[in-house]
Amino acid sequence: MNYWYSKIKIKPGALKKRWEKRAARAKTPQRTIPIRKVSNRQELKRRIVRNLGLLDAAKNGRDCRIKKAKHCLGVGSIAYHIIPQMRGDATRFVRENVVWACVACNRGEQMNRSLYRQYHVDIFGKERVENLESIARGEAHFSIAALQTILENTRAEVISRGGVQA
Repeated sequence: MNYWYSKIKIKPGALKKRWEKRAARAKTPQRTIPIRKVSNRQELKRRIVRNLGLLDAAKNGRDCRIKKAKHCLGVGSIAYHIIPQMRGDATRFVRENVVWACVACNRGEQMNRSLYRQYHVDIFGKERVENLESIARGEAHFSIAALQTILENTRAEVISRGGVQA
């Protein structure tokens, strides 16, 4: 059988060079997103939450803080909200509301909200959860200028702690 890709001529050593470039990229530390003004509201919110998660990871380590999902990965990779973002913007950017967790625990919380509330009380304490719930009952609306200010402040704090900013 003659496949079309069997007729492609590859220069000797080209695959080795490609492999070496990939290996070099894998050894470099996680790249940061260049600092630039972002005017997209959704992207601003995503970056702020990511920075808050990185601050929690710098303070408490990169392990998953929840560890209740059936398939918990043990190592956190995302910012996780104790009080979900869907309940409004009032607690979305509160630093005590964002912790570092794994994807499996985040997904498990989305599927079993009532069960995870008790987990949050056990892990973080009843006072903290109730305080965040009372804040969530309020309303908050952020302008793009306010979001950019919050992003700059969280980015500066992450950099000062030696973390990788988002």
